[in-house]
Amino acid sequence: MATGQIIGSPAVSGEGTKVPSLIVNKVDPLMDKAFGKTLDGRNLFSAAVNYIYGGGGVVTNYFSIDPNSSRIYVAATAPDAEDGTEDGRSEMGAIYAFNLVDDGNGGLEFKELNRKTFQGGTGATPSLSADGTRVYESDNEGHVIALDHELNELWRVNVGEPLVGSITVAPDNNELYAVTANDVFQLIDHGDHGTLNWTAELNGFDGYANVDEQANALTATATANGVVVMIGGGKNILGNTIMLHMGMGLLDRQTGKLRYFAEGREDSVAMSVVAADGSIYVAHGPMRRAVGKAFYPDLTPDVIGGVSRFKPIRLDLLARDAICAAQARAANASTLDQVAETAAVSTDSRQIKFLITQAGSGIEQAVSDGDMTPGDASSLRELLAQSLDSLAASDLASSATTLNSACEMFD
Repeated sequence: MATGQIIGSPAVSGEGTKVPSLIVNKVDPLMDKAFGKTLDGRNLFSAAVNYIYGGGGVVTNYFSIDPNSSRIYVAATAPDAEDGTEDGRSEMGAIYAFNLVDDGNGGLEFKELNRKTFQGGTGATPSLSADGTRVYESDNEGHVIALDHELNELWRVNVGEPLVGSITVAPDNNELYAVTANDVFQLIDHGDHGTLNWTAELNGFDGYANVDEQANALTATATANGVVVMIGGGKNILGNTIMLHMGMGLLDRQTGKLRYFAEGREDSVAMSVVAADGSIYVAHGPMRRAVGKAFYPDLTPDVIGGVSRFKPIRLDLLARDAICAAQARAANASTLDQVAETAAVSTDSRQIKFLITQAGSGIEQAVSDGDMTPGDASSLRELLAQSLDSLAASDLASSATTLNSACEMFD
C-alpha cells in the first residue's frame, strides 16, 4: 500500500462556470428535503456544485492509469506560488504523472515524473489514447489540450466555453468528444494539431411545450455506431438553461446530427454506460432538474435520483449498426501494417469480434420480435461466421468483404 499527496493548493479562478446565488438559494432547500445534507452538515446542492466546478479543491475528479506503462495521471491544481502570488490559493491548473516505486523499506511510494501547469483550473479526469501515447485535458477557459506521455503540450483547441466533463477519446479515427454546459463537440487529433469538426445537433425536445432551450447534459459516450448523449430541455434564466426535461440520444459520428432520441425521467452528473444488447444505463444525480423544480414546480416532475435503463426496441437495427461498424473497422484494420502496428490491429480485431457477437444476439432477438425473417437471419449468421473465420486467419481484407455483404443486406 502507498499513500501520496498532490502538492497543489486549493483552487480559485475568475473563469469557469458559475452558478448564481439566486439559483443556489432556491435549490438548496429542495435538494436537502429530498436527499438530506452531506455527512458534515453542508447543503447538498451547493456542496456538489462547488466540487463539480473545482471551487476550493485540489483534486476534483478521478485519476487515469496507462495500461501499457502503469503510469498514473492526475489533474489537479498547481502549487500556490506558480500563479505568481503566495496566498494559499492556486489560480493555475496542473496535470501530474506518477509512478509507484519501491520506497526501500518493503513498501511503495509515489514518484512524480512530470508536471504540466496551465492557466485556469480543471475538474476533468485526464483522458488517454488507447496506446497511452496521448493525454487529453481541459482547462476552465475552454481549451482542449493534447499532451504526449511525458506531458509536453502538442496542441490546444478553444471550443469557446469551459468544459464541464472529461474528454471522451474514441478508440478509432482519432476522434475526441468535448462537452460544455451547452454543446457537444467533435475534435480530430491530426498529430501535430487538432481541429474542431462539428458541433452537435441537440434538438430532441423540438416541439415540446414549455421547452425554450435545449443543451447538453452529460459527458459523451462514443460507441461503434454513434455518440450517446443526454439532452436537457427547459427555460433560460440569467443565461443558464433551466432543465425541466431530460432524455438520451444517439448522434451520428460523422455529422453530429441526432439519429435517435427518447425522453427519460431524471438528470445525471455521472456518465452513460452502454451494454452489449444496446441498452443504455444512467446513474442519476438530479442537479439541473432540481433547479427546474425549484423555479417551475408545476412543470417539472419531482426529483427522484436512482438508475435508469433505456432499452433497444428494434434489434434488427442494432444488428445492422453493429455489422456495418464492424465492417468499417475491419476495412480500416486491413490497411494497417500487421507488424509495425500490431497493437492497433489487435485492438481492432477484438472490437470486430465483440461487434459480431453483439450482432448475433441482436439477430436472434429480432427474429423473435418479428423484425427479421428467419431466412435473412440464417444468411446473416453464415456471413458472420465466415467473417470470424477470416479474422481468425488474420485475413482482415476478406473479413471486411464478408461483413460488407452482410451490411448491404440491410439496404
